[in-house]
Amino acid sequence: MGQNSCNWRSYWDLATPDQACGVLLERYGPRRAKRAAVESVRAARLDDRDADRWFWLAVLCRLHGVDLDAYFGSRQPVQGHLRRLPRAAGSDG
Repeated sequence: MGQNSCNWRSYWDLATPDQACGVLLERYGPRRAKRAAVESVRAARLDDRDADRWFWLAVLCRLHGVDLDAYFGSRQPVQGHLRRLPRAAGSDG
């Protein structure tokens, strides 16, 4: 995790998306980890925290087995793109 956890501006300063995935999966399991990531994306969006929104989107993509860079290509607006993510096998959404 981040070295200066007291001086952080976004979740990028604290952890990598892979680390966050590991923690979410360990604590909540696959289904609830995805739900937690979705709620985190939503909260960051509502709070106008773009860096955090991209962090949690990267986490969500990894939980779905999607490479964010390969899927989006660039840091374009993501509105409407989440519904196009492939669903994981056995996922209830």
